[in-house]
Formats: sequence, C-alpha cells, structure tokens
Amino acid sequence: MEKSASKNRSPDSGACSWNMDDVLESFQDADRKIREFLEQKKRDEEAKEVPGTGNEADAPAS
Repeated sequence: MEKSASKNRSPDSGACSWNMDDVLESFQDADRKIREFLEQKKRDEEAKEVPGTGNEADAPAS
C-alpha cells in the first residue's frame, strides 16, 4: 500500500502531483456549465409562464 501511494506524489515536495491550474480550470468549467444550465432552466420556466412566446400549442384550445 505504501508503494502505490508514493507513486502519486512528487519526489521532491511530497505534495499532490496534480497541476493545480488544471484543477482550478476544471472547477471553473464545471461552475460555468452549471450556471448556464440554471440560466437556461430559468428561461424555460419563464417562457412557460408568458403567453405568446411560441408556446401556444401548450395552451388549451378555446
């Protein structure tokens, strides 16, 4: 177990071998995607509430 754990460490510092810039970029990308998804969901919900926005097919026939 000790040998496999040491393979993931940098030999000089003993710190995590991940590139922190790559990690930060991944988190920022995920954050952007989540925000875009939530904004789209909000727009979809607002579009359902506003009559005359192309959702007339959803309205009951009078």
